Amino acid sequence: MGNSHAAENDDSIDTFLESAVDKSYIDEILETIVPTFSQDILLYMKYSSFSKKYQDEYKMIENLYIKDIKEHQNIKYYLKKINTTKHIIYTYSNIFDQAFEYDNENKNEIKPIENKTFGPFTKVKTIYVNQYKSERTINKIIENYLINDDENLCVFHFSINDIIHLTHLNYLIANNE
Repeated sequence: MGNSHAAENDDSIDTFLESAVDKSYIDEILETIVPTFSQDILLYMKYSSFSKKYQDEYKMIENLYIKDIKEHQNIKYYLKKINTTKHIIYTYSNIFDQAFEYDNENKNEIKPIENKTFGPFTKVKTIYVNQYKSERTINKIIENYLINDDENLCVFHFSINDIIHLTHLNYLIANNE
């Protein structure tokens, strides 16, 4: 199923690129949607066949993404701009290794990231999905995070092998909120 789905996606991309009469049409679409891409999407594009098969388009996407690097550079910019109270972030990249400056004495506390609406973000809960063997354990962690007023940011780290659990984890979070 995976290969046929990938082939269908390649056909869709080819059809779209061939049907665009003017390259500026593609440029305009990419300029609109690329700023919304996550780093994980770019990572996938880079290491899949997409970057080889669509070299020009990939290079343009990469350049558009880098143009607004301030927004994508790290999680600090995102946290400064958000306006909701609890935050759950999923990642399988290493972007968080550089994003937070941790307190030397307490590894669950980060140096404050100031948000105009909510004040500083200082407490982070990091969950490495591959360390937990049961749904019940992860569900309990989510429940505790959502009722704990002391923590205002939760980061779920996935290895590539753990990505299959993403939909189920999203379901657990939605049902606990």
